[in-house]
Amino acid sequence: MQKRAVLLCRSENGSQAELVETMGLLSSYAKDNEWKVVKIFSETGKLGNLTLWDLRLMAKHKEFEYLLMKDFETFSMPPDESMEEVRYLIENGVEVRTLNDGNLTCESLPALFRNRFKIFVGKRKYN
Repeated sequence: MQKRAVLLCRSENGSQAELVETMGLLSSYAKDNEWKVVKIFSETGKLGNLTLWDLRLMAKHKEFEYLLMKDFETFSMPPDESMEEVRYLIENGVEVRTLNDGNLTCESLPALFRNRFKIFVGKRKYN
């Protein structure tokens, strides 16, 4: 049986060119892995609550096996909320994959959060 995927595309600044590019990259990845794309979400700005609601309902009803995004930043929400979304999807049989950050799991997210912090003292950068 062919695996089903949902593609989640987001442009923070509303750039249509960025959305089209991201959609193309995600579609190519899905095609290379022989996944059937069942839905594409295309968002600008912050990720909408209706999109998250739809993802949760689709996961609950086993309508897809993979959620594919460009990177972790696509979630655009605080760490605790991102962790909860990933946990819910995984518990409902969905694997969360990104092109740039690999698979997202409850175990891999803390390292991703830490890697996003940059510490500057004077002109020196730490981390």
